[in-house]
Amino acid sequence: MMKKVLFILSLALLSVSCLKGGKFESTYTAVGDFEYSSENYSSLFLAPDSTYFPDYFYIGNAMACNAKKSGDTFLGGCFLAIGRDTVISSVHSATNSSSRYKVVSGGGGAFKSRTYMIFYDNPDTACMPKYAIKSVLSSSGTCKMNLCYVNNTNEVVNDVIYGNGSVPAFKSGDWIKLKVTGYSGGAVTGSAEMYLADFTKTPAVVIEDWTKLDISALGIADAVDFSITSNVEGIPPYVCIDNFYANIHLIQ
Repeated sequence: MMKKVLFILSLALLSVSCLKGGKFESTYTAVGDFEYSSENYSSLFLAPDSTYFPDYFYIGNAMACNAKKSGDTFLGGCFLAIGRDTVISSVHSATNSSSRYKVVSGGGGAFKSRTYMIFYDNPDTACMPKYAIKSVLSSSGTCKMNLCYVNNTNEVVNDVIYGNGSVPAFKSGDWIKLKVTGYSGGAVTGSAEMYLADFTKTPAVVIEDWTKLDISALGIADAVDFSITSNVEGIPPYVCIDNFYANIHLIQ
């Protein structure tokens, strides 16, 4: 069985914890930066992909990022990566299949961190977890979504600009969009969107660096899901996520 990974919680205190009516209350910010404190990278993130596929992993002690697997085979959802690849050329992604698992950033993760998350939106919904991220605090607190940082994989950027054997290079009017949706008790709380590539405007825009996405419109949610859509069929449905922030309120 694959090792379950627990990430250290980064805390930015928003208020002083206190006792009210015999209950302990605390408010803080959970930061999912997906960094290890004492893990052996060489045994987990194996070349050439530099990826790691646990069953799930935590954002601090507040939320769990989930994958759908069949045995040890990853099907869809969230996984971890440390690779980076900034080569953009007409032949690169066609000759380097591992580029789909590497962020298009020379610095690695957001703010030049080592590790980041990749979300794969398998077109077969049966191969996806119910939610990409799920709160583990539902019985003792709330999670108010704040922001995260988003980037493309190298393969997506190369396919958008140059195309590949089955996907044409993007032309005017083409687009890829990331949607982040919050849920509470199964009901939608709100959503936020970002174009990963937008050729509906001039000049066209392709995300090639870590970009902040405000997800505060999701509000207080006990689950978060991502979806990747495009008007061009065959675009690899991958997106890189890092530094996921949520404001946590605990009552114990």
